[in-house]
Amino acid sequence: MVSSPPQVIAYGPNPDAAHRTGGVAVWLRYLRRICDAAALPARFIYVDQPIPNRLPLPRILKRALGSLIAAFKVLGTRGEVAPVVHVNASLYPSTVLRDLPVVIAAALRGCPILLQVHGGRLANLTPGKIPWRAWHWMCRRATCLGIHPGPQWEEFKNAGYERRMRRMYNLVPSTDHRADLAAAPHFLFLGRVVEEKGVREALRVALRLRDEGHDEVRMTIAGEGDLVEQLRKKIRSSPHSEAVSVTGFLEGDALEYVRRQANIFVLPSRHQEGFPFAFLESAERGMACITTTDSAIADVFEPEEEFQPVDINQPSDLYDQMKRMVTDPTHRERIGTGGYEAVQECCTIEAAANRFENLYLKLAKQK
Repeated sequence: MVSSPPQVIAYGPNPDAAHRTGGVAVWLRYLRRICDAAALPARFIYVDQPIPNRLPLPRILKRALGSLIAAFKVLGTRGEVAPVVHVNASLYPSTVLRDLPVVIAAALRGCPILLQVHGGRLANLTPGKIPWRAWHWMCRRATCLGIHPGPQWEEFKNAGYERRMRRMYNLVPSTDHRADLAAAPHFLFLGRVVEEKGVREALRVALRLRDEGHDEVRMTIAGEGDLVEQLRKKIRSSPHSEAVSVTGFLEGDALEYVRRQANIFVLPSRHQEGFPFAFLESAERGMACITTTDSAIADVFEPEEEFQPVDINQPSDLYDQMKRMVTDPTHRERIGTGGYEAVQECCTIEAAANRFENLYLKLAKQK
């Protein structure tokens, strides 16, 4: 019987690698802080292994080699009590095959397995193909499946995994910053600057609002992606170029600076989101958030009170919601305050440390 916190092995992409900017890597960075806050004995093993540069291997082979090395590290873990292995996955063919060796190793070692699904859908996998078979095998081997609320939850439930499922919320650290909601409206788009995120439409609305005489409106687009240069060109040809900027990828102090300038976050994504860190980090800072409902957000936060939903199937709705944020300071204040309070209650690292300690302990007792 396990009565003290078990050893935890967390696996996924290395958040300290320069090219790792996605949500899973961000989560692993925060998971380290959760384990520290709960004083959990944790070891982090990453797919990004230090493979010498003199080995001219394609990226796919480096990733395969990295996952095999990680699997052998799990197999070689010492101790009478098997550690809890926390695999951080996304539902795409390449990441399923990336994570499979570690799940196999954990099963051979007799470890309880928490398989946390950060993004993607089962529909991304073609039925009957190797990634599809590998994923369902991993689901059956897992002691527990960590699934986001929302569409992803319903999909896994319909696939017959309800008994293994546990609701999993992304978490962010508490900061000392509160957005000035009474200041002039400053929109922030933060994420991949690609078509499916709706960033082009958000920029179009911001420029339209300026054309209509709302000279106080500002917008910052932060992130990297295929549309960066296109949007910069559009801004340069606009009479409002001084009010809108596309920064490219930011981190550290530069990223914090643009967050502190903004008071409205906008993410009109046209593809299914999981539980976006950019939304949580913005709401935690007190920004009023406009975002799609095709995500876990609407299952955790109250629409019209803690975030402003936007219907991506109605082209005029994004304009309506962004304009309302500009012209109705009371609405902006209500949404920003409501989102801030909701994040503090359930989605900060400090609020979740005990929850994760209890979850790991429960999983360890199941073996």
